[in-house]
Amino acid sequence: MIRIRLVSVCLAGAFLCPIVTHSSEPLLQSVKDIESVAREYFHALHSRDYGRVLRLTTEEMRFSDPTAEGQEMVITNAGRDEFLEYMERGSAGLEASATIKDSFKTGKHVVLRVLYEGKLPGNAMGAPGQTLAFHNEGVTVLVVEDNKVVEHIDYVDYETLFQQFSEQLTER
Repeated sequence: MIRIRLVSVCLAGAFLCPIVTHSSEPLLQSVKDIESVAREYFHALHSRDYGRVLRLTTEEMRFSDPTAEGQEMVITNAGRDEFLEYMERGSAGLEASATIKDSFKTGKHVVLRVLYEGKLPGNAMGAPGQTLAFHNEGVTVLVVEDNKVVEHIDYVDYETLFQQFSEQLTER
């Protein structure tokens, strides 16, 4: 049996132009599996279930956040263990949620549009005794191979995030 796989979609004006190839791999099953792995990983990470995160990732997993370049408080590139240590250290006193607002998957990539909301202890921003609220969006791209996350790339709107902190710090 020949199955048709959508390889890419081009946008030309208002027209969608699917480009197809032949494949013996069932597309819908593999796409469903990578999204469920990605969502399980994301929820485990943000609920601080690091044991489950370890089971859902490879030892060689890489984390990066190109939008964090120049932000000295934010990790920009790390291996799995260094990234998880950073997440664990950064969660002290943090009351936050990360909600997947939308997602799509293609090939081995799962793209999540995320809303981050919560409160951060002010001492992290040089304001001991104060609590800073935030409401910010980001995008997470997860690469899944063989039911394991092998790469995690974040894109976060740091400009808006730090503007929110700045406004609260000047209110005191």
